[in-house]
Amino acid sequence: MLSLLKNIFRKRCLKREKSSSRTGIVPPESIDSAVVLLDGDGDGLQECTEAVSDFFKEYGIRGRIILLDLKSSRKDGEAFDGTTVTSDDVNWYGRPSAAVTGQTEPDGRGLLLSLTDSRSFTAEYLAKCSGAIFKIGRRQLPGDTFDLVIKENGETRASQAEIFREILSMLKKIKACR
Repeated sequence: MLSLLKNIFRKRCLKREKSSSRTGIVPPESIDSAVVLLDGDGDGLQECTEAVSDFFKEYGIRGRIILLDLKSSRKDGEAFDGTTVTSDDVNWYGRPSAAVTGQTEPDGRGLLLSLTDSRSFTAEYLAKCSGAIFKIGRRQLPGDTFDLVIKENGETRASQAEIFREILSMLKKIKACR
């Protein structure tokens, strides 16, 4: 019964708050800011955050890294160079607080890069409600939220750093149309 109630609230929340911004594939030179969602359970977290920071510097992008660690609470979380979203930051059906959603909104022409493979409502909410002009993810969400999806091939699970390297190689191939 509780899961049915959660699903009703989740659908109503997404219907009301989903971004209506048009999105599409744009070259990295056209991006002003970026928000990168990382999975707290993922492998290669340190390596990935360093690679993401280097990407921000290379393209002069104002960026934020958000770690989704919904299995822990504020007191359990490790120190992280960025923002950590814990179970304390979401309501009973998984909607993140206004403080979190404010930090995940890009400034200007923004990129949302979701390296999380999480099936949580929180990750889905942040992706669907983002006003980013270009959205990249690891798996497509209902409603074709992401403009570009990088999936793993085979049975082995790739680390977030490996997925980011693949995304970076794709981004470098995107050129502006004139």
